[in-house]
Amino acid sequence: DCIIREMSYSESKQFLEKYHIQGGDNSPIRYGALLDGELVGVMTFRKGKGENEFELNRYATNYNYHVRGLASKMLKQFERDFSPSKLVTFADIRWTPDSENNLYVKLGFKLIEQQAPVYHYYNRLIGTKLFNRIRFQKHKILEKNPQFNDSMTEKEMMIQLGYDRVWDCGNYKFKKTYE
Repeated sequence: DCIIREMSYSESKQFLEKYHIQGGDNSPIRYGALLDGELVGVMTFRKGKGENEFELNRYATNYNYHVRGLASKMLKQFERDFSPSKLVTFADIRWTPDSENNLYVKLGFKLIEQQAPVYHYYNRLIGTKLFNRIRFQKHKILEKNPQFNDSMTEKEMMIQLGYDRVWDCGNYKFKKTYE
């Protein structure tokens, strides 16, 4: 019963900030699912590395709703609009512990890799959002914080800025190919 439509960056970002653990993203392709005028799901995509290859970057739903088949319907709309040759996506193992029985496998993706754990940053004064470590590389911290010097490690600087490291459990990488 949902209507799937493309949506604006601001609509997508606001929804993802509320309902996705990683928050908003900058993906240029954004679909929203409306149920009786209420936005209940968002799925975003961006161009991949090869010709006609894409990445499914975010999928989130409003946790007050349960809409059976929503991810499939949103993905099918993207496939109709863009006719991808390949689509990849990543699943955090904390939230997708079973590599064989999960949303992505049900959508036709195949597991191609299990990636090692990596760390993110967390600041309890900011809230529950996790920040990607790439944003806080040592040279970037030094550019914005003249009180630090090059002899300090990234970790030492981040602790002084009020952040803690949080390690994930790794990611699964899934791929769907189209023939």
